Amino acid sequence: MSQPNEAPAAGGTRAADLFRRLLQTFSAVEYLELRPDGTIACVNDAFARHFGVPASQLEGRDVGALLVEPNAGLVKAWAAGAEPPAEPHLLNFVDARDQPYTLRCVAARDDGRLILIGESDAEGQRVTAERLLELNNEFATMTRELTRRTRELEQTRRELERAR
Repeated sequence: MSQPNEAPAAGGTRAADLFRRLLQTFSAVEYLELRPDGTIACVNDAFARHFGVPASQLEGRDVGALLVEPNAGLVKAWAAGAEPPAEPHLLNFVDARDQPYTLRCVAARDDGRLILIGESDAEGQRVTAERLLELNNEFATMTRELTRRTRELEQTRRELERAR
């Protein structure tokens, strides 16, 4: 990760450099810069946290190795010069435990680099949480039904024993 005291990128404006440094220090916003060849120029600690390494250890790595298809090819095409979407785009990464996670990213280009700024897909997480709650409720209902039927079966067995 570029440090807040690092020299600004060549050709950048003072305001753009300040904004870049601010984004690099955020912990709730994930930030990465890509070179045109698709390698990582820098990331912030929030992004690196998913991979369990310091931000500096991600520099120079191929971003495609951190993304699922078709996102890997898409992001590499953007880095190479293809026009990224103007609207936020969901990108699916794979973390250090090979678990997918989704970032809602906006893309911009500066000094020949592709900049991705993203936040965790809270809506997707909310949907997942709601689905887990539904499954938990279904499980509780099934457990109650199983308990009820077990009691009925036990009562029927006792009645059969008395009838003999």
